[in-house]
Amino acid sequence: MDAQHAALNETRGIFRSIQSKLLLDRRALENNMTYLQLDRMPYYEIPGYAYNGATGVYFMITVDTPKDLQYDVTEWS
Repeated sequence: MDAQHAALNETRGIFRSIQSKLLLDRRALENNMTYLQLDRMPYYEIPGYAYNGATGVYFMITVDTPKDLQYDVTEWS
């Protein structure tokens, strides 16, 4: 159990680093019309030793890029 807690603490630290970097990069990405939805970033821990003695975390990030909705006459016959 001690090894599991140590591993989970390490993965939590890695997640916090990734999250901090995403928050810093958010403005630069918006200049390229890529929008990160960072108001909610779900984070889940895999309970116990779920897969072959492995444990860890997973999270999801929503990325939106605008669609070009201009009418293109060549698409219609």
